[in-house]
Amino acid sequence: MRRALVSLGLLLSLTSCSLTEPIPIKGEVVSCTSIKVQNSDSQPLDCLDGSNGVSVDSIVGPALINVWGSWCEPCKAEIPYLREFYDKYNDQVALVGLDVEEPNKEAARPFIENHGVIWPSLFDPDGRTRKLIGMGVPVTWFIDASGKVIYKKVGAFKDAKEIESLAKKHFNLQ
Repeated sequence: MRRALVSLGLLLSLTSCSLTEPIPIKGEVVSCTSIKVQNSDSQPLDCLDGSNGVSVDSIVGPALINVWGSWCEPCKAEIPYLREFYDKYNDQVALVGLDVEEPNKEAARPFIENHGVIWPSLFDPDGRTRKLIGMGVPVTWFIDASGKVIYKKVGAFKDAKEIESLAKKHFNLQ
C-alpha cells in the first residue's frame, strides 16, 4: 500500500512539473483598407491602426462585424474561436472588429496584440454606433453581400464550430 502511495505521489509530481502555459498567439493592429464597403452618408469610424476608417453601415459581406471592448471578459474568451474561424475562412468571409466603450484608441492596442486579433478593427470613440448596435458586448453581426444584417449573435461564441455553423447557414459556405 505504501509503495502504491509513493508511486502515485511521484507520478503526480512528475506530471505537474510538465504542465506548461499555452504560448500566446500574437496579434497585430491591422489596416482597414481591406474592408469592402459601399457608399454611405454616415460618418466613418476611425480605424485602430490610424488608416482611413469606414462607417459600419457601409460594410458589405459576406462579413462578420464583431463588437468588443478590451474590458469585456466574454470578448476575450471568444477571440480564439474567432481567430480559428478567421484562419480557416478569411478568403471567404471578412472579419471586422468594432471596439466600443474605450477611453481612447490606445487602450485597444494591448488587447489586440495580446489576444491574437489579426483582422481590422474600427473604433467608436463616442458611442455613435449604440443606436445601431445597442448596448452590451460581445455582439457579432453577419452582413451579406448587399450590406444587410442577416443575423445578429448576441453573446460570446462558445467555440469555432458555432461560428462555422452559423456562417455556413447564413453565407452558404461549403
